[in-house]
Amino acid sequence: MCKSSRFMAIFLVMMLVGSILGPAQATSAAAVRQSVQPKSILTPSSTSIGILNIPQTDVPIKVDGQCNDAAYASAFSQTFTDGGGSGTVLMVHTATKLIICMIGTAGTFSQRSGAVYLDPQGDGNTYTYAEKNDFRLQVGILSGANTSYQGTGVADGYVTDAAVAGFWSGSATADPKSDIVEYEIDLASFAIGDCGQVFGLAVYHHAYAAVGDDYGWPSNKFYDQPRTWQLLKLTNGPCSTTRKGTVAYVFRGELSSAISFHNLLSGAGYTVTLVPLSDVAATDFSVFHLIVIADDTGNLNTWGIPPATAAQVDKIKAANKPVLGLGEGGYSFFGQLGLFIGWPQGWHGPQEKMWKTASSPGSIFTGTSSNPVNHYLSPQNSVGIYLGVPSIPSDVVPFALEDPQALNHSPLIIQNCRMLWGNGGNPYQMTVDGKTVFLIRSRICSHFSAHLLPR
Repeated sequence: MCKSSRFMAIFLVMMLVGSILGPAQATSAAAVRQSVQPKSILTPSSTSIGILNIPQTDVPIKVDGQCNDAAYASAFSQTFTDGGGSGTVLMVHTATKLIICMIGTAGTFSQRSGAVYLDPQGDGNTYTYAEKNDFRLQVGILSGANTSYQGTGVADGYVTDAAVAGFWSGSATADPKSDIVEYEIDLASFAIGDCGQVFGLAVYHHAYAAVGDDYGWPSNKFYDQPRTWQLLKLTNGPCSTTRKGTVAYVFRGELSSAISFHNLLSGAGYTVTLVPLSDVAATDFSVFHLIVIADDTGNLNTWGIPPATAAQVDKIKAANKPVLGLGEGGYSFFGQLGLFIGWPQGWHGPQEKMWKTASSPGSIFTGTSSNPVNHYLSPQNSVGIYLGVPSIPSDVVPFALEDPQALNHSPLIIQNCRMLWGNGGNPYQMTVDGKTVFLIRSRICSHFSAHLLPR
């Protein structure tokens, strides 16, 4: 059974937190660098939720606008409708570079170009037009000129950005049958795909026969809208921090929040698998150190996908692993387990700060500088567990309170090896302090797998 006493829970939190922030906050220069991720034996694959994988190659590649190196034999390949027929996009990565080739039909306009559009954060679903952290890397097909641009948040509002000019290079060739553009993009400089983080990308053949005659992949239009770009991962990319464990993130379908948690956890060294509710039955949760239940998976006493709710809950419970519940979904899931930290023991409302409790180890808030802790940039819907009952179970420990006046609702609370993060906002909406505390919570939960569960 996944059980612990109140004393043991507090003791382990104090013991574990002391070792958390050292590895997590290490700089890339001092951290252990691991280029090989643990081999996944899990279902579903990221492909099933629209995230495609770019394979690694160790074969040398000469970026000369020819795209005839042997490394392309194993490349990720996609086709798109081009001006004179169809084009092809090829991608591979090395230990340090992302290599992209666009092979299009031969255009006729003298100013035609190829362009790679890059959203390093993978957050393009949360806004409309490319912003300053989104890039356009353009190569003149006849001139060979390399020009870097960044977005401005308005339609087709790209402006030149010399600061990233040294982060990439491109070459192009043209003949009577084809236009070819080849790119070499430095992974570290653009912070692309570190530790398996998801990023967005598109490839375009611009001004094929005239200005505005544009073709590309994946949408063949809307090159200024990152939400239309493809989400990608590096199959075996570099990792600038020490690996910490494996996490299953169970969600209903809110992909932008899923990506935000995926990238926050991946960047801290966790290997994260996104698991849609529809794939819970096919997933082996026993191989994970931590299971995260997303905010969008349930509400009040309704969780999962009825009528399969009981089977889905049992599948996760049977793995006997620590669970970190987020917002309404986590609260609903814990209610299905009959826990004090689940439905119907809470109230609901917007919150963006929390007050530390006298019973919480101070180390759980290591890295935060104030009380209350502002963990979100603005109020987000939150669940607080009511503590004003005659008797709180001995295995329940509240770490924070919503209101210092009432002192009777906790949004940050543990029971056994299940922990509730009551706020439903995602990391895009968190403050730096919020992300710090969330990662400490995640680290504690993953360690419970080793310290509290039977082998």
